[in-house]
Amino acid sequence: MDNSTFIQAILGAPLRTLEDLAPLMLDKKLPVDYLATLAENDRTDALRVCLVVFIVTRFTIVPRVFQLKASLAILNGLDGIITAGTGSGKTLCLFIPILLRPNLISITISPTQTSSSDSGKMRRYQ
Repeated sequence: MDNSTFIQAILGAPLRTLEDLAPLMLDKKLPVDYLATLAENDRTDALRVCLVVFIVTRFTIVPRVFQLKASLAILNGLDGIITAGTGSGKTLCLFIPILLRPNLISITISPTQTSSSDSGKMRRYQ
């Protein structure tokens, strides 16, 4: 199964399947304490996010709690402002909602050129 097919399967999987699969794939990288605090819909989205990002990044990155919180806020229709230092992972917060919901409209205002070059890289995964 290629990555695109696997990602589509993850995006359509129910919570129980995701709860079984995520610990097997992500081992100790999964933020289980944070996931336990989430409602069912948010936990489903968070597990999907962790798995999809892990696959898209060639099995290297699992979103951190602040990235999950910011992404879930966006997915729930909330506005957000993310401020953090260079290299802290802010850009991933912008791409996670697009990976989970490709038809979502997202407007990002950023003073850096890095975001525009990163967005070109992410488009090939859609």
